[in-house]
Amino acid sequence: MNKILNIIKHTLGVLQKSKVLATPLAYEKEFIRQAQKYEDVPEIIQIKEIINNLSNDEKNDILLNDTITSYDLVSILNSRVSNDDLSRFINHLKIIMEPSLDKSIIPNIDKVINAISLNPKLITNDNYINKIKELSKNRIILDRNLLNAKSLDITKIFTVLGKYLDKSLIQSKNTKDETAKIKEELSSLNLSNNSHRELISLQQKLVNTILNLETSITKNQIELLQGQEYYDELEEKIIRLEKDLKSLSKERNTDYLTGILNRRAFQSELDKIDNEYKIFESKYAIIFYDLDHFKNINDEHGHDCGDTILKSFASLLNKLTRVDDIVSRYGGEEFVVLVHYKDEDEVYEYVKRVKDIMNKNSFVYNDILVKVKFSAGVSLRSDYKSYEDALIAADKYLYQAKFQGRDRIIYNSGTIL
Repeated sequence: MNKILNIIKHTLGVLQKSKVLATPLAYEKEFIRQAQKYEDVPEIIQIKEIINNLSNDEKNDILLNDTITSYDLVSILNSRVSNDDLSRFINHLKIIMEPSLDKSIIPNIDKVINAISLNPKLITNDNYINKIKELSKNRIILDRNLLNAKSLDITKIFTVLGKYLDKSLIQSKNTKDETAKIKEELSSLNLSNNSHRELISLQQKLVNTILNLETSITKNQIELLQGQEYYDELEEKIIRLEKDLKSLSKERNTDYLTGILNRRAFQSELDKIDNEYKIFESKYAIIFYDLDHFKNINDEHGHDCGDTILKSFASLLNKLTRVDDIVSRYGGEEFVVLVHYKDEDEVYEYVKRVKDIMNKNSFVYNDILVKVKFSAGVSLRSDYKSYEDALIAADKYLYQAKFQGRDRIIYNSGTIL
């Protein structure tokens, strides 16, 4: 009883000293902050039990809060998706997963979707999440391979027609021999199985067309121009294929695991931001992050744990970074961020906030708390002649931080945090 009275006394004292109105929410936050100094306070024990029953994603979502109140927990629980909502989503999941081109993966997709349909809660199960991620990855690979195969087959036919079906062919003295060559090359094209339905029949039609031209060439050489129609059709197909390839390239710009930009997309965004810097003199900093001893985490807890930490760290950077800034996974456990600023102190405060949150909290994986720290290197673009130099400098300071013992941030000004 005396312990509770002391907590209440200190709580009211802090609120009064801070000139904070003792509203229920303000009182509860300060009460919990004071009660955390003791291990056997019922309110603290109850909150810890509720947190232990949350999902990994929900636990990671509350990493940003120093003090978790009942209001926070109610907000998290209210945001949970109901079974009805999950079922409605699962009904559309098969359409979302439908491959664009290669249908061979459909049975595997159906197997996973059917299992989830029987138990909608499986959609939040790590095992099934990984299955869906793997299916999505394979779907993209299969579609890309099929698209490349079709493009190659069309190119083969296009090359033959482009080589021979020309107006100069009509003027040739050896027209009959030329048509025979076309027929022979079209017949011998080694087209892939992926194009069997569309292009094998087209190949045969072209061969028959050339055969007819061959037999009637002596009557009317101008008939060779009919082949130009096939040439135009193939050109249209190639244009459509190019559009499909551009669509697939968008998927290639996103890091599959973390959902943020990959290294290729980062380079493109860096070019744009540096052009803004040159034209409008907008200041920006380059920050390299590298999670310390990440290999030890994979070795001790497994790669699924490592993947969860990479995903959560990327999410943390996204939450702490403004919309017009860039967050990217540079490779492995290394991330790079482009931060706009007006005053250099903004950069220091931003990186310090990331460090403080990481130091005060742990990542959660299967009810295991994993403490993770990072090293970082920071360079200001305005201090270098080119963004290439600034990028190299930030990377250099990162490796200096790791060499000097890790868990530190080195700025190009020489400041070490």
